[in-house]
Order: sequence, then structure tokens, then C-alpha cells
Amino acid sequence: DDQVYGFISIKTPEEMKNYSEIKSSSIFTFAEAEGTTEVVPVSVLQKYDIQYEYPCKKITLKIHSSLEAVGFLAHILEKLAKQGISCNVASGFYHDHLFVRAEEAEQVMRLLKVVIDNAH
Repeated sequence: DDQVYGFISIKTPEEMKNYSEIKSSSIFTFAEAEGTTEVVPVSVLQKYDIQYEYPCKKITLKIHSSLEAVGFLAHILEKLAKQGISCNVASGFYHDHLFVRAEEAEQVMRLLKVVIDNAH
């Protein structure tokens, strides 16, 4: 995925102009007490001059892991942490998705290849 995404927090939909387009462009939503987190393409956010944080790329782990799997993500995150790489994880029903700083995405892909190669 070559798209660059940004994280935003929305307290109430009414506070944001063009909310419907922002919501329809979001690839991840999580409701928290402080506000609803949305991960939206930066191009959409810039179009509406919306401030965002953590410009990142999404890396989807193509392995279908059980929702009850133990240690799978911990192993990957440990490798990233040892390289000083920040990572935000979103787990879907079928796949886990890593959001990493856009400028570190290629480095993360190389690291994941090493992890996969060493697993065989």
C-alpha cells in the first residue's frame, strides 16, 4: 500500500466540516472516551486542511492468524523496537496491520522479510 495515512481524533462529527467524506475515506476507526480515532489518507486530510499526526504507511501481514494467537505480533514488534521503529497495530478479523512512519516503511518491509525467512 503506497498510500500515506494520518491519524486524527474527532470528538463529535458535528465539529468537523466534510465529516462524511472523512469517514468514508477512513480505513480504521476506534472509539475512545476522548474521541474517535480515524486513519485517513493524507491526501484527503490535506484537501480539507485538517491537522493530523503520524504520517504513516499501512503494512498488512498476509498471514491469517487466529484472534487468539499468542506471541505472533510480540515477536515482530520486538524486532521493530530493537531497530527503534515506531509501530501502531490494528488487528482485523483476518489480518494484522502495521502502521509505520512513511519514511521507515521500506526498512520495515526488509525486516519482515528477514523474520519470515528465519521462520522457515
